[in-house]
Amino acid sequence: VKPQFQQLADLAAAVQALPIKDALQDALVAKVRAAVHALNEKDTDDACALMSAFIHQVNAQTGKKLTSAQAADLVSGATGVQNTLGCP
Repeated sequence: VKPQFQQLADLAAAVQALPIKDALQDALVAKVRAAVHALNEKDTDDACALMSAFIHQVNAQTGKKLTSAQAADLVSGATGVQNTLGCP
């Protein structure tokens, strides 16, 4: 299992690699960056909440701006971060 910061960096890179260049991409990357900041501040609860918000936003865009495969990859990455953090 990769360290949480590497998982978050990989997740941000996955979002940035998507063929979407709009507010959705910006919002998803912002959530990942905010989670990194929360972890730097030792605020695991906030990082967990941000990953939940990330997953909800991805799910809301599945079949719209994101394909099912893209969404599944992003949700898998975010879920991996949650598991590493021990999120409820």
